Amino acid sequence: MWILKLKGRRFILALLTVSIIMLSGMGRYIDVDGLRFKPSWKPDDWWIVKSFLAYQMPERGDVRPSPIPEEKRFRVHRFDVIGLEKVDKEKCYVVKLQFVRSNVREAFPEEPFTLLYYREKDLTLRKIVPYTKEGKRVIKINIFGKPCEVAEEYDISAPVLRDYVDGGGIPLSFPRFDLPGTYTAPRDIIKPDRPGVTFSDERLSDQNMEIIWEEKDNKKNEILKITLSRDNVLAKRQFEVVQHWVQGKPWWIYAKEIWDDGVRCESILLEYGDYKDKIK
Repeated sequence: MWILKLKGRRFILALLTVSIIMLSGMGRYIDVDGLRFKPSWKPDDWWIVKSFLAYQMPERGDVRPSPIPEEKRFRVHRFDVIGLEKVDKEKCYVVKLQFVRSNVREAFPEEPFTLLYYREKDLTLRKIVPYTKEGKRVIKINIFGKPCEVAEEYDISAPVLRDYVDGGGIPLSFPRFDLPGTYTAPRDIIKPDRPGVTFSDERLSDQNMEIIWEEKDNKKNEILKITLSRDNVLAKRQFEVVQHWVQGKPWWIYAKEIWDDGVRCESILLEYGDYKDKIK
């Protein structure tokens, strides 16, 4: 009740003080230093991810997801940082992604692969380029009946909500670590080559970050929990990815992909190293 007796400047100062105290109590969610958890990559770094796929997403939004045979539910993939290249004047890490079969530490040579380009400055996803098992760019026929090379371009440095390539089980959604605790992705995008025309890219993601603590072996471990989310208007579904990051690891240690039907995919970081024969 004391605050009602204050007038003028004293009232405003008291109100501001109370507001600051209230906001400071929410600091765990508002002020999150995500950069402390940003991976540090260099050429020859590699990591192995294992995923469990509960069901396969349909190609059309009005078709229910289909179950996956038990023997095909587990997928293992290897990521290798093979170098640095420029993409439209932006310096990017080039990460080779391959499906792994028998030996978990070796990529299977007779499989298609994908090159992922991440901006060096903030590790946001810049481009995805799939290749055939012969090492040739994947070609598809466009709407005009002409062959074209397949590639996904991300012009905006923002979190990306991307479910998978090669039929499933490759979690490619990636955050941006230098954003505040809560971030809303742009809904209308203006491209320089199409002035006056706006686009909506549903792969760009909203992002929330918070610090959580996990107790393991009588120790409390600090984890950065990142939630990427976006409504998929075309498929009429809500899509969300939750990732757990810890300091010193090249990739998240755990991730799950959630559609409105439930958890579709769960993944863990199995192994990582800085060259083929060294395990961290």
